[in-house]
Amino acid sequence: MKATHQERENCIRQYMQGWLTQNEKMLLATLSPQIHIIESYGPEYVGLTEVQRWFRTWHAAGQVLRWDALHFLHQGDETVVKWFFRCCYEGSTADMDGLSLVAFDTQGRILSMEEYQSKAEHHRPCAAK
Repeated sequence: MKATHQERENCIRQYMQGWLTQNEKMLLATLSPQIHIIESYGPEYVGLTEVQRWFRTWHAAGQVLRWDALHFLHQGDETVVKWFFRCCYEGSTADMDGLSLVAFDTQGRILSMEEYQSKAEHHRPCAAK
């Protein structure tokens, strides 16, 4: 049975909350065993073992300070979430805006996620002076 839009949104929020609270069990509960994640700058993780290693390695050097789901769009078996993310990694704080394209398995778990980001600080180089 397909997950409802609300169930998908709750799953994505739980995934984000797992990162925010460093709760590995919470995070892994949202993922299909066949999970495939592609980060916005190139790394990809296939399967729960790789995601678990990534989660542990990342948190050894960093902390998610904020991850807000701002808007959801649903189409077929996929959901797009617009988000704002703030982290401290190796002593440097960074903000980013982003989108994730998320597909779900038949049990309502995240099957794949592709992330796209932009810098959170925007400027208008061609605005009238």
